[in-house]
Amino acid sequence: MTKFIDSSYVETMREVTYQSYLRYWDERNGGNVSCHLTAE
Repeated sequence: MTKFIDSSYVETMREVTYQSYLRYWDERNGGNVSCHLTAE
């Protein structure tokens, strides 16, 4: 079983929030991001 921190969900969220920050779409610790989870 994969640890949550190593899951594809966390990897996706990490990339999305990092790219948002680089483009000044939100402040460093702000904003909301939604992601649909699958059964996997």
